[in-house]
Amino acid sequence: MKNIGLDKIIEEKVAEWRKNNYKSEIPELTEILRFQKDDEGAFRFLRKAQFEAIETYFYLRVVEKTPHIRDLYQKYFAPKELRKLFGIPANEEIFEINENGGQNALFEKIKTDAEFVKKYSLETVSEMLRLNYPSYILALAMGAGKTTLIGSIMAMEFALAMVAKNELFMKNALFFAPGTTIFKSLREIQSIPFQKILPPRFCGKFLQNIKFVVADESKDLPIIAGNNFYAIITNTEKIRIQKKSVRKNPRQTQIELKKIEERNEAEANLRLLAIGKLRNLGIFSDEAHHLAGNELGKDLKRVRETVNYLADETNVAVVVNTTGTPYFGKQMLKEVVFWYSISEGIADGILKSVENSIRGYSKVNDETFLREVLTDFFKNYGAVKMKNGTPAKIALYFPKVEDLNQARKIVELILKEIGEDLSIIVEDHSKVDKKDEVAAARFHLPESPHRVILLVAKKTEGWDCPPLFACALAREISTSNNLVLQSSTRCLRQVDGNEKPARIYLSEKNLRTLDDQLQKTFGETLDDLSQVKATKETKIYLRKTEIDPIEFEIERMVVKKKANFESKNIEIKLKKIKRDDAAEFDIIFADAVRDGAGRGKISDKNRQTKKVEQTRFDTRETSAELARRYDLDFFVLLREVKKIHEGLDFTKIEIEKIGVQIEKCLGDRFEIKIKKETITWALLKKEGFDFDEKTKQYSTKIRYSNDDLLREFQNEKFAFHYSPYNFDSGDEKRFFDWLLEKVGESAENIDDIFFTGAITTPEKTDFWFWYRGVDEAWHRYTPDFLIRRKDGKIFIVEIKPEKNEQTDLTTQKKAEKLRQIVKINPDKFKFEIVEGFERLVETPVIKKIREFIK
Repeated sequence: MKNIGLDKIIEEKVAEWRKNNYKSEIPELTEILRFQKDDEGAFRFLRKAQFEAIETYFYLRVVEKTPHIRDLYQKYFAPKELRKLFGIPANEEIFEINENGGQNALFEKIKTDAEFVKKYSLETVSEMLRLNYPSYILALAMGAGKTTLIGSIMAMEFALAMVAKNELFMKNALFFAPGTTIFKSLREIQSIPFQKILPPRFCGKFLQNIKFVVADESKDLPIIAGNNFYAIITNTEKIRIQKKSVRKNPRQTQIELKKIEERNEAEANLRLLAIGKLRNLGIFSDEAHHLAGNELGKDLKRVRETVNYLADETNVAVVVNTTGTPYFGKQMLKEVVFWYSISEGIADGILKSVENSIRGYSKVNDETFLREVLTDFFKNYGAVKMKNGTPAKIALYFPKVEDLNQARKIVELILKEIGEDLSIIVEDHSKVDKKDEVAAARFHLPESPHRVILLVAKKTEGWDCPPLFACALAREISTSNNLVLQSSTRCLRQVDGNEKPARIYLSEKNLRTLDDQLQKTFGETLDDLSQVKATKETKIYLRKTEIDPIEFEIERMVVKKKANFESKNIEIKLKKIKRDDAAEFDIIFADAVRDGAGRGKISDKNRQTKKVEQTRFDTRETSAELARRYDLDFFVLLREVKKIHEGLDFTKIEIEKIGVQIEKCLGDRFEIKIKKETITWALLKKEGFDFDEKTKQYSTKIRYSNDDLLREFQNEKFAFHYSPYNFDSGDEKRFFDWLLEKVGESAENIDDIFFTGAITTPEKTDFWFWYRGVDEAWHRYTPDFLIRRKDGKIFIVEIKPEKNEQTDLTTQKKAEKLRQIVKINPDKFKFEIVEGFERLVETPVIKKIREFIK
């Protein structure tokens, strides 16, 4: 196995688990995970990064059985790879330890010998080995929503403990973070819309039982022994074992100071004693790089001992840590199991772009730098505002208060010169007065008059300030920790509708430091970051609001019961059936030519055969389908179906076998017929769009990543029912241009053409189909193009990339329902898949489309 990180190994395992529909001993977990997306596959509430972190977490909990982190390393890495991954050198001393006692002896040495650890810089490895409980770090870039993430995990754990009644899951939770800034953000857990995260049958019980407890200034916590489902929110200072430091006041005597220290220690101990009585406790630590023991340096807040204490006092289910900077100095924290980088956040539109927007200067300690920064900022961002009216803002970071005081006069002079009012400046540091401290705390709010904030050792980690569009390190910062990274990237949090990049100003030396820290933290360079293209937002407008609906026929099985007969009173007894052992079936696809009778002929030359997994239905789905079909009681039938094969899935063939048994039980009391029904679809529902009373236009917002895939409206007869069209691929755009060209040659035959692949939600169109994907979950699917002739005939086209096994299987599953409709309506519909469109290559499928147009 190649030497890659643990998070990448787990990522591959989670992808396979997802493909297998989250198979585990806890079916309720599958239900919760599948609930996170709607029928179309769009997330209901969580972001993609948050959901993937949750997938990773529950994979470790229920599939890997919540292992110790060192066990995961030993499971997935050979000893030699592990030593390399941990940065353990291959020298005589190491070789001798390993030769005499093996890898366990080496790990024991790292775990217990402080001098040995210091000699080889193995602090993070030692820290990981000394843990006595499972502890994982979910590393996500700023703005990805770490608070919502841990609140969602807690809700899912509690709900599973309530509904699944499994002792694996948490029944109580402790959330804590360093300092007051992050503590305030943790309190937002209480306002998470849990109904968007938990299915209704879980959410009701969760909301009835959850009890939030926020640690205030009282000595103890309002916790009743023996009760469960407490969510305790605090900061580390209120619960850590160490005494809180007391700020010395010259007017206080030594006796008074000692009393304050003793009181603080007693309060922390009382809270810890109360928490230690809770069972099945989950511990959530925000900003996890602070969860470090004494060996990792004095500057970090040491709260590991507090967690160790709780692990000894009660049964801790798991410790979940989140961070945006998962390292100490040059050492990556070894508990990282999930990693979402800054560049991924930019690409997904969570963070502002920094494309061509990072500025490095040879000198930053003079007036020239400040003049360049402020002039550039107000020139490029002076008129930029958020949707709520908050103007773009800038933060200037200084190493010392003395540096800030010297620069303040220069900043005021420059602002006067460029025509800005001096009242827009505010400071925040340890010596600032109360008025400025309050003003700095409100800097991010729309009503704040300030646009320039001068900072010393404040507002780095955890500062949530979306209107911040620029950061400047206004003096050379020499530090071994991550201050350069944290301060210079505070301006990256994205704001709704923004397309402006953020701007970072710093010295060439700090530029190199930032590049180094980015590589050590996120495995990417400044150059990588500056080239990431962010997704953009635009509006699409309806150009044709009155479009004739589509009519077609479908077949339904109608089970008609005879007079004076109540099917629910019939006793149903099912016997075991012969299992359909074929896990797969062959599917043949190629460009087909149809004969006069409509039968498809596939030439041997173009024939391709692939093994496709059988669609399977669980016992509940099977029972629901059969109960509906035969008008039977669902729960009675469910009990019988479970007797056949408890916990197994059924293929369509097996369901029909069960149906035969049911029909025998019913005797001649039922009549079964196939009936055709006419269905009418609205191709476009204008009421699903936003309507502007002033312009009388219908519109909606979209996000896109590539300007080349947008196609703006032109006044062409057959072109757009909305504008711009936002294609997913170059193949789609090339096919559309070819289609316009061909339709233009035969305009007398064609009523209209539509690109339908981007308008897919049910409130905007009826033109979508259910299909069961390779992940065995149900999804909605909308084909890409619809061509309608004046004689009412319709040609539906799906564009897919060139051959790829996964996309082949998915496309064929999507096409299954459409082919059924075409079969029932042969005189109305045609449907084909176009693979990897090239306008100069005329395949049999393209020929069919061209002939349909003519």
